[in-house]
Amino acid sequence: MFVDLGSGKGRVLLIAAQLGFKRIVGVEFSGELCEIARQNVKAFSRRTQLAVRIDIVKSDVASYLIESEQNVFFMYNPFDEVVMAQVLANLRSSVTQFPGRIWLIYNKPTQDEAVSKSELFCTCEEFQIRGSRFKVYNN
Repeated sequence: MFVDLGSGKGRVLLIAAQLGFKRIVGVEFSGELCEIARQNVKAFSRRTQLAVRIDIVKSDVASYLIESEQNVFFMYNPFDEVVMAQVLANLRSSVTQFPGRIWLIYNKPTQDEAVSKSELFCTCEEFQIRGSRFKVYNN
């Protein structure tokens, strides 16, 4: 399952749907952005007719409870170091509670040092796509 932490208006959620994910969750703190994302998902669903479930969750990512089947996480540089530390603690707790493989796709990774220091992930690959820098971590 694909989870966008700090999903904003939901663009990445729609891309994940087009890439074949059947269950997608966007976690966003702003109620206004959540509503815009919901409208974008409705319009997308009408146009594409894809069999995909996209949920928008209004929540602070620092307190968001990760579900057992959630294993692919995306972030577009949404957090400062304090929030990132909590997100990494949540991911660690999830892996401890529900052992399994997880991936973290981090676009514009300004807090990548915190991710590396967490020792949660054993591999990291870096990509440049259309001028945008991504790091993909895997445990």
